[in-house]
Amino acid sequence: MFKSLVIISLIFKSIIGFGCYSCVSDSKYLGAPLRRILGSQRDTFYWPIDGKSQVCHNDIPHFSRNHIITSDISGQLCSGRDSCITLSPNLDLNFTIRGCVRQILRYELGEEKILQKDGCYLIRSKPLFPGETAISYVGCICSKAYCNHEAQQSIVDERMINDTKLIYELLPILPRSIGDGTSNSGQYSGLSGEHPYGNTRKLIVKIEKQKHERRQMNNIEKIGKLLKNDKDNILNKNDKWSNGNIPLIFNKCRIKTGPSLLNSS
Repeated sequence: MFKSLVIISLIFKSIIGFGCYSCVSDSKYLGAPLRRILGSQRDTFYWPIDGKSQVCHNDIPHFSRNHIITSDISGQLCSGRDSCITLSPNLDLNFTIRGCVRQILRYELGEEKILQKDGCYLIRSKPLFPGETAISYVGCICSKAYCNHEAQQSIVDERMINDTKLIYELLPILPRSIGDGTSNSGQYSGLSGEHPYGNTRKLIVKIEKQKHERRQMNNIEKIGKLLKNDKDNILNKNDKWSNGNIPLIFNKCRIKTGPSLLNSS
């Protein structure tokens, strides 16, 4: 009986499927150089062939009931992996891509171990041509049906990155779970002057514990060297000073030795 129920549930799931919101911002509003860079990249995402939308970067309301109330947003059934993604360039512009992880991310990128768990990530794309500007992307992955509802993320500060890694985990300054099925429509309803992308959550690059500890060890070593140098300087000064008059005390009698006594004798 139990095996029969499992088989029925699997068949039911395969019929219904796992869905994500699917859309891509209209590229006609982008400048020609940026449009060419986005369109020619080969290591980050597949450009959706349909689902062009002028509001793809906005928050999608009523996601908890899987309702799509605008013709600009469609649904996409996932294959191979039940996860959704919201992807946007880490630039000051409104441009977003939504869909299933397996259908949006390039295969090699989607298979990266770090991207197998829910969360937001900074993904650095390699330039297609020498001398061309490389673009980073902010991608948020979640594993609930139609969980990729959030508005486009704000720009992530990349100035603290100084190595050659291509993927960085992002942490929220204002924590809020991704795709948790709850939404405050008053807070996340759309664009505003204070939050230009309609998302109040600020993301920062996670600093690896090992790097943090290594920096601490380097700082400790530097401080140790400075203290040693100071100690050596003090000893050198004492050595120079000891070549002059040295006060000696014997039985509370103060006797001076040095060049002055030798001259007097």
